Amino acid sequence: MNTNNNKNVTPASPQRSVRLSIRGAIMAGVFGGLLFGINFGFQALVGLFGMPGASGFITGLTVPFALALVSQINKEWGTATVSWTLYSMLAIPTLLMGLPGPYKLILGFFGGLMYDVGYCGLHFRKVGLYLALVLYTVILALGFYGVWRFGLFPDMTQGRVVQILVAVSAVFLVEGVVSTWFATWFFKKRLAKIVGN
Repeated sequence: MNTNNNKNVTPASPQRSVRLSIRGAIMAGVFGGLLFGINFGFQALVGLFGMPGASGFITGLTVPFALALVSQINKEWGTATVSWTLYSMLAIPTLLMGLPGPYKLILGFFGGLMYDVGYCGLHFRKVGLYLALVLYTVILALGFYGVWRFGLFPDMTQGRVVQILVAVSAVFLVEGVVSTWFATWFFKKRLAKIVGN
């Protein structure tokens, strides 16, 4: 029997689970909690030096990095949703993600959900992380605009709100692309073999 035809056949890639496993949920939660702790610490530190704007710049780097990293580790639907929802829940009484308020939980859930849509929707390919970043940024910008419409920032005009959201989103996307690239590099060099992906 001729077995030569089997020599060039590569084994199929393992099928990823559609649902988030218990291990994946724990990992996502740990990342969300650690990310909050790091960003809250940075916020307190820069506040001592009178540089509140630096906190937003730092979170613009740490959030995309953490989401890209944990999503690559798990490769399961719901990873970013769980991670970012927990982060936003912890951020409710703080100045992370804006003024204190429960609206952050809604923004966190839908922001994480859109991240999962982008990455999982492209079957966990690297390019999906960048699509996820764009969807995540857009949904947060729309969410904050909705928050303004409900009167959270009554002293700001619509034009001013739009200008701020466009500018902040543009900066966040630039930071996010850099952080996402670094997260993919770090995962490939340091973690891929360890986690078996």
